Amino acid sequence: MCYSASEKFVPSLDFPELHTCFKLYFRKIALSAIAEASSHYRLAKKYWSSSNTYRPKKYIVHTFRDLLFAIQIVKFRRIVDFSQSNDLYYEIMGKEETDWNYFDSIYYARYQKMKEELNELVMLPPIVKEIEKLPNSIHVYVTRMNNDFQSISDELESYFSLDITHKNENNVEYLYFRGTDETPLYSDFTLKLFNGCILGKFNNVTELICLPHKKAIPVGNRYQPKVLDIKNGCTIWNIEASANIENLMVHIYYDIFTHNWKMLHNEKPSCEIIWKKFKELGYETPNNVDFTYTFEVILERKTFIIQQINLFSIQDTKKEVMVDFSEELYSTKRLKHNGLTSLTHITNYAKQINPLETKEILIIEKSCILSYILPQFNILSNSSENAAERVTIELLRTSLNNPQLIEMARDYVTLRFNSSTIFDSVHKKISLLVDKISFVINNACAAPYPCATVYRPFSADSLWNSRPVNPVLAENVTIPESEVKYYPAIGEGSFSTGVYIASASDPSVTVYGPSDSVGINLSEAFAKVPSLVIPRWPGNTIPASGGDGHCEIYDPIDNRIHSFWQLKKVNGTWRATLYGWSALDGPGWSTPATFYSGARAVGIASSAGLIRTHEVNDGDTMYRHALTMSMTNNGLDNNPTYVFPATAADSDAATTNYGNIPEGSRLFLPSSFNVSKLISTPKLKKIAETLKTYGAYVTDRNYGTPYFIYVEMGSNYTLHPGGWNNVAASELQVIRAALRPMVSCSGWLNGNDQQVTFTQNQNVLSMRGPWGLESGPSGGSYDTWKQAVVFANRTSRTTFRTYSANGFAKVSWGSPTSGVLYNVTAKTTGGGQFRLLLNMQCQNKSNIDTGALSNGQSYLFTWPSSYCSSSIFAYSGVNQESSVSVTMLRYEAPQPQDTSSKGGSTNPSSSSTIVPTPSKSSRNVNSSVRVEYSLVLGIFFVILSLLQF
Repeated sequence: MCYSASEKFVPSLDFPELHTCFKLYFRKIALSAIAEASSHYRLAKKYWSSSNTYRPKKYIVHTFRDLLFAIQIVKFRRIVDFSQSNDLYYEIMGKEETDWNYFDSIYYARYQKMKEELNELVMLPPIVKEIEKLPNSIHVYVTRMNNDFQSISDELESYFSLDITHKNENNVEYLYFRGTDETPLYSDFTLKLFNGCILGKFNNVTELICLPHKKAIPVGNRYQPKVLDIKNGCTIWNIEASANIENLMVHIYYDIFTHNWKMLHNEKPSCEIIWKKFKELGYETPNNVDFTYTFEVILERKTFIIQQINLFSIQDTKKEVMVDFSEELYSTKRLKHNGLTSLTHITNYAKQINPLETKEILIIEKSCILSYILPQFNILSNSSENAAERVTIELLRTSLNNPQLIEMARDYVTLRFNSSTIFDSVHKKISLLVDKISFVINNACAAPYPCATVYRPFSADSLWNSRPVNPVLAENVTIPESEVKYYPAIGEGSFSTGVYIASASDPSVTVYGPSDSVGINLSEAFAKVPSLVIPRWPGNTIPASGGDGHCEIYDPIDNRIHSFWQLKKVNGTWRATLYGWSALDGPGWSTPATFYSGARAVGIASSAGLIRTHEVNDGDTMYRHALTMSMTNNGLDNNPTYVFPATAADSDAATTNYGNIPEGSRLFLPSSFNVSKLISTPKLKKIAETLKTYGAYVTDRNYGTPYFIYVEMGSNYTLHPGGWNNVAASELQVIRAALRPMVSCSGWLNGNDQQVTFTQNQNVLSMRGPWGLESGPSGGSYDTWKQAVVFANRTSRTTFRTYSANGFAKVSWGSPTSGVLYNVTAKTTGGGQFRLLLNMQCQNKSNIDTGALSNGQSYLFTWPSSYCSSSIFAYSGVNQESSVSVTMLRYEAPQPQDTSSKGGSTNPSSSSTIVPTPSKSSRNVNSSVRVEYSLVLGIFFVILSLLQF
């Protein structure tokens, strides 16, 4: 099941955990540079006394170059803890200092200066040197409160806005409180409201978390434009688990000059407001005894490290300080624990120590330093198997793919070895290690990813994230064998796609058409434009190498998926043949109006249904969404070429396909398919379980392969490691022979395990145009992202008109149908208006004319069997920006409610059916007289009652 809003632990890019991962990754690079310096230093010393001075001087120059690079990395990422590699550091800068007398005085002077700088940067405790550089944070934690849950939630509800409640499968109850304009809970980093507060309860234990972790007051806020005047060192903490049950709040900062935590006595109003509320609940600032007991580093802490093939370090924060919960732990004591010999042992041992308080497992493999940080947002679980663990491993994976952070390292390696292959190889190995960690951790905690995020796109009510109940499969329709003797396949391949996640700091990029004379095709708009500006473009973006050139950019800031076809970089310029987009929290399928919102043949994003890298080894028994697959001509149908929910197919499908399965079909393995008996390949077991539960949509066509299930590029997914695997190939054929299209089901469960229904009654009218200026000043255009005609501010009204039928759906299952009643509703801003005119004069009938509809106004009419011509009008507002959009849905009369049952309620998220909301008035198709909806519906119910009588 997907997380509800109260369980979305996916941090934004301004969270400190991500910076920690960056530091750990770049520490590895800097340590490598120091190791190189050590090697060159030894060689320089070895050859210094030889007659050839060129050789030792070359090595000493390389030593300084390597050290300088390490210093630059340290400065760039503010890496300050090299405690795991003191031997390398002291080999150069400490133990053998007198040996530098072997060298010239010039080199010795350079050494002294560099040593001073390295000492300053490397050997400090793990916190930046000045309080000004501390993360500007407000952390509010109240944990293990032995108070009445209801009274606390009532108090918070008076302060925040209660958004949602939820109880998960572990019987943990969550209340999600959203920040409002009346709270001082803003992000100064993003200038946006922060997420709010989460109040969790398990048995008699209560925990409160306020997120995100950034200080908050924007300029102009009526509380205070700044948080603190003590160098932004304010943090609100709770007494940790071992403290007394009173759970006193403490307000502290870290003084790097005395290396102690200190209490802050002069809080500003923003902190005082928070204090006030919690003091009303009986919480007070602890005294010095409490403070010392809780936060000082004491000698009895537990730190375990083993040194075998890998080096592991477990920190038990029950007895140890963490700096801001984001800086690395600094330890002064190491013990060896011989009982820990593997990652599984170390993980289990971490849970045994203190499952809710263990904060970090540090893993060092050869020269690779990685960190898996147990969840800082560990909200009330009856075990350590908390779903938030999965988030942290993804933070680390994100750091491994961050272009800004890896570019310097790649350049350095390329400069030294005239090749980036070495770096890419190491980077790949690191990524594989992350996958290994992810697999082990998630074996202990297999839980789904949150819906509507970059980890699991599309809403919980999306068909992709929903599964059918009691699916009925076609009797005799299966995927045929390949006529060119290809086996089915699952993997990345040159025709898969990569998913690249944009961040707020990524620059915009202009994408041009395939050539200077040909524009980029905006498929949804039926138009080509010379170029398109993508607001945020990740630097590591790489399109697929196949002819389709698929590539997807996920932008969580705009909540949008950018989908490209035939994307490539030519002489430094990005070019693409086709562009489409879809909402990250949307349905994942086009509507008849949007028609084509991605680069797949069926009109969707190529990443929809994609097996993502973070899912491959997540320890789950199946992928928690429908998969995406392509088939070849002998399996695909030519009439119909596609079915719901697909809105398109390959352009030549009607003439080149000759099978029985149309695109858009959802294929399943029957419930009787015995996975454990028929499938032995572990990766295929997971695929088979998914195909039994979620199935796979046919979204594209390939050449010769019976079916191809797509996996994200860069995942290193293969069923044939080290060469061809006959067993896997045979089992792929077993799956092929058993797959069949679903024809019906008894119901649906969405990503939250709630009942949901789906409908083909979707918007059939688009504002795509093309538009001509009817009157007034120019300056309007169709905006595909807004699905509306937009007008800039103007002093007089502009009228746009299109005679084209492009606005009406061309989708086989969604086109307007003769004799069916439709409801047109205007969706406008800034005084804009919409009008639809169907000219009927050639048939000697009255025109169907909605007149100018303002926002929210609707018009009911019956779609004619034919009409002479059509016109769609968009009218701008005046003296303000305006926009014009519309929905046209098949009218479905409300059903009379059953009054015999009492206390019934409807779950608002239990249905995804789109039902038009009538406005207060409408125009009849044969008259300009306005007819009240209440009268129409009243007559309907009277007639229905008479019929029942």
